[in-house]
Amino acid sequence: MLSSANIRFDFPVKDLKRAKKFYAQSLGLICNYENDYCAQYRYGKSYFVLTPSESAGKAEHSLLTWLVEDIQSVKAWLEKQGVVFESYDFKAAKTENEIVKLGNDFIAWFKDSEGNLLAIAQIES
Repeated sequence: MLSSANIRFDFPVKDLKRAKKFYAQSLGLICNYENDYCAQYRYGKSYFVLTPSESAGKAEHSLLTWLVEDIQSVKAWLEKQGVVFESYDFKAAKTENEIVKLGNDFIAWFKDSEGNLLAIAQIES
């Protein structure tokens, strides 16, 4: 039953106005619906919602990963928008120029204005 259902992701944000500005100016996303309590960003039939919450920025994993064809060019574009990428040193992999290579795949992480961890990935496998 759930295998054919569309998905909605809820992102906690401390400051909705600041978060909407980051998602618009830094990521180039267009909010398709908003009210005093949330901002919605739709992708096909699925979407994510920014919702005020004190739990913003506390997750230690990526809340959303955009799958891209060319991680280098997307990363460069995001950096021009002011996005700062994270550096990590995992047991299995270490970032080089803020990108981790895992087999044939590449991933880079960054935080939004609320401290939520997001990512871009180029999946080749």
